[in-house]
Amino acid sequence: MASAGIKEVLPSVLSGLSGKRPSAFTALTQAWESFVGTDQAEHSEPYALRSKILFVRVDDSSRAFELRRRYKRSLIRRAQFIIGEEELSDIVFRVGELSRKHKA
Repeated sequence: MASAGIKEVLPSVLSGLSGKRPSAFTALTQAWESFVGTDQAEHSEPYALRSKILFVRVDDSSRAFELRRRYKRSLIRRAQFIIGEEELSDIVFRVGELSRKHKA
């Protein structure tokens, strides 16, 4: 049995929950861990999508630097794959306290 990719599965799962297609921001928030990985997801969270820019809060400046310098391009491509190229043009990483608590 072939497994479906996240782009094929996510919209149908989310639409089944709400009865309508999720917003681009909701789709990215719910898929965040799957495309940044568990470790990065524990230290970062998307908090806004405005004017095609995804804003991500990161709990450590060195981690924010690493995400910006090493992973930004691939994260943009992954996000665009989920929500569409026309919905996202950039990702901005900002250092700050995360709104959710993580267990170590």
